[in-house]
Amino acid sequence: MAEKKLYNINIKNKRALTPEIIGSYVAVLEPKPLMDSDKEAWGMQLRLKKGDPGIDEFVKALRGIYAQVLIDKFGKEKARQMAKVYTLPMRDGDSEVELEKDLKGYWFMSANNHNRAPTIVGSSGKTIDPDTLTDDDIYSGAKYRCLLEFYVPKNPKNKRVCVALTGIMKTGDGERLDGQMSQDQISGEFDDFASDAADMFQAAGAGLEDEATPNNAAVDALEEDEDFDFS
Repeated sequence: MAEKKLYNINIKNKRALTPEIIGSYVAVLEPKPLMDSDKEAWGMQLRLKKGDPGIDEFVKALRGIYAQVLIDKFGKEKARQMAKVYTLPMRDGDSEVELEKDLKGYWFMSANNHNRAPTIVGSSGKTIDPDTLTDDDIYSGAKYRCLLEFYVPKNPKNKRVCVALTGIMKTGDGERLDGQMSQDQISGEFDDFASDAADMFQAAGAGLEDEATPNNAAVDALEEDEDFDFS
């Protein structure tokens, strides 16, 4: 039996399909402002838990894509020099400079798309219309596989390898990281009072049918009044 593939690396085309990750700062259904910027984009922060199946191997394999991105931009010889000055997208949550982010035990990186929303793919492999989804379906804290494309920005002053979020597949639910409650959680808060509310509305509705029945004599009188035209 063939071993299940955990991720895919396409060095030639500078693309990667991730193992299962946790999404944070998720902006897939609609664009949101980027941190420290007034520009909006679709995207998310990918959190890759160290030691999870395929994660550490994937992080290491990405270095082949980073190299190809620089080679395509600068040529092989100059790319060796640029590798020393260009910032790579994957960051280590255990490093001293990242400790304030409370991501110990994780690799993480941001992937954005300024041009279009990432394609959403279902478990069947077919695309899903984003208009049929809500924030209860796609949210920060859920688990995803992501299709990523790597590139060097046109601005030569921006010396870093960037990542575009091209597509996502949700693989599971998880603890929400955005602090919001799902619709099911909100409705669940009212469970203890649901029967009381039903009794209250039932009592309020008793006898309304009789009260709503119009007085035919009064209606006839109004119809004869020239100031009222019901035609």
